[in-house]
Amino acid sequence: MGNANADIELFKILLNESPDAIFLTNTNDLAIEYCNDSAVEMFEFQSQEDFIGNFGHKYHKKPLSIEERSAIRETLSKNKVWQTEYEYLTCTGKTFWGAITIKKIKAGEKYYHSVRIENITEHKLDKERAEQSNYYLEQSLEALPAFVYMIDKSYNILYASREFKNFYKKVIYKDLNKNSNIFEVISETNKSKRLSYFEKGLRGEELKIFEENLVDGSIRSYEIHFIPIKNGTEVDKLLVFIFDVTDFTSQKYRLEESERKYRLLADHSSDIIFLLDAKMNFLYFSPSVEKVLGYKPDDVITLKMRDILTPESYKDVIAIHKESKSEIIKTKLQFVKKGGKVIWGENHASVIKDRNGDITAYLVITRDITQEKIKEQSLNELNQKLLNLNASLSQSNEELDRFVYRVSHDLKSPLNSVQGLLSLIENETNKQSRQEFIDLTKKSINKLLDFIKEISELSRNAQQEIHPESINLHTFFSELIESQQFSEDAKDINFKIDVDQPNSFLSDKTRLSIILNNLISNAIRYKRTYNVSSEIRLIAKVDEKQVQIEVYDNGQGILKEHLSKIFNMFYRANQHKAGSGLGLYIVKEILDKLEGEISVESEAGVYTKFLISLKNMANSNLNKKHHKK
Repeated sequence: MGNANADIELFKILLNESPDAIFLTNTNDLAIEYCNDSAVEMFEFQSQEDFIGNFGHKYHKKPLSIEERSAIRETLSKNKVWQTEYEYLTCTGKTFWGAITIKKIKAGEKYYHSVRIENITEHKLDKERAEQSNYYLEQSLEALPAFVYMIDKSYNILYASREFKNFYKKVIYKDLNKNSNIFEVISETNKSKRLSYFEKGLRGEELKIFEENLVDGSIRSYEIHFIPIKNGTEVDKLLVFIFDVTDFTSQKYRLEESERKYRLLADHSSDIIFLLDAKMNFLYFSPSVEKVLGYKPDDVITLKMRDILTPESYKDVIAIHKESKSEIIKTKLQFVKKGGKVIWGENHASVIKDRNGDITAYLVITRDITQEKIKEQSLNELNQKLLNLNASLSQSNEELDRFVYRVSHDLKSPLNSVQGLLSLIENETNKQSRQEFIDLTKKSINKLLDFIKEISELSRNAQQEIHPESINLHTFFSELIESQQFSEDAKDINFKIDVDQPNSFLSDKTRLSIILNNLISNAIRYKRTYNVSSEIRLIAKVDEKQVQIEVYDNGQGILKEHLSKIFNMFYRANQHKAGSGLGLYIVKEILDKLEGEISVESEAGVYTKFLISLKNMANSNLNKKHHKK
């Protein structure tokens, strides 16, 4: 050849055309000097440079032993080729099988070890799968309660089960070998008949026959299957199964007698007993189906499983049919009676299989458990109510603890004030100062009385029943305003009433007055005292089902961050005005009792609007019950 470097470059170009991974290593320390693009792809590297200077054995999943390395060196030193199969690791940790070929070559003026690796993973897996399939096939054939053998067109035995090998040795007095012929163990009287079966089978006809033979002084019955085996389109082998069915034949009469007794039992059972084939078609129903489901046996047997089950239960049956491996399947399903009524059934299904392990039928016993399910459901509902009650009691206990703490605190504060003021009054000689202390004492007592009143209202709301009565809202609003407009804070407030009441309106008047008195007194207390004409509006609209009430004022308003908390117990959005923090909590509690709702809109320094939605009890069951009393 010409220039050695040019030869090497041409050699590298040719190597890169190969689909196999190819490496060139030096002959001294076996370090990699070159690899092709297929090697980079096969081992999932970024480039050829990632291999240069490395040693190929580091990519083996199982490290090479000292003996293997010595054997490779010795083979190559004799200019022979080393070939074998190894499992390799890629750069990313994946594994694959490779067929490796190593030989000594010359490129240019230098000797190399040429390493070629062909990816044979799929071939290896196919081989393993084939070996595994053959193993499973042989194990399956060995597990059958039968003699099994396979013959070719010359009637030579290609395969024999353990049972058949023992039979062959018993008859011929020698072990079966590759030259053994099936006719060596077939009696003279059966040879011509058996030959005709072999010929039909080898022509592609699948047969099943029954024979009786004298064996050890007794008649034995056999069921024989001839299965043609094709190689492509041509039959070249015949697989034969011989089942001893003597016991089955002798038990046939007993089985028929047992079936007769079983049907007699099924016909008089209070549970439904029915039989399904492997495709879920009905084969038999006991007469009790008429009592439980309302169908006559002859009528229900024409239906499908989906016709007597709810859609949900039918889906469950299909899923269990596909997935269950058990011999006994227990389920609870909803059955649809003739006429549409749904009942619950507890089912015990026995899976019936043939000798090959395939499902042939299901024997099902169904017991009506509707009443049990109703009791179970009632018990579950009761348990849930108890859990809810327990949670409610826990919450109530927490609220009670908080309530007691705040009440004791809020009662103690004005009492302490009264006690202190009384001491001052006793020691004060100045008449004017003494009167000021008396006024402060009255103020503390009034605060205490207001607080006690609110607690009483809260208690009454929790304990007393609802008493609906007819309410004329315009008159009602006027009375509420009249009771408050002469207070000191209510001076100069313009009250407005707007009521649309075409229908009669009934509700608990006492509770409604507490709600509106709280809202009106708050509007009065938190009016603006500068550059504005104070206004409070009461607006109501009544229909047959409910009343919508709006309480509006143009007072101080409520900051946005307080709006979501103003109905909480003891929450005070304004710390500059006296108050217990119970008023709006009481409003919310009463509305809950009346099954009403309240919401609030407000803009600080502009307005506050409370919106109440309340049920009109004029036509409610509660009102009818109240009037009956």
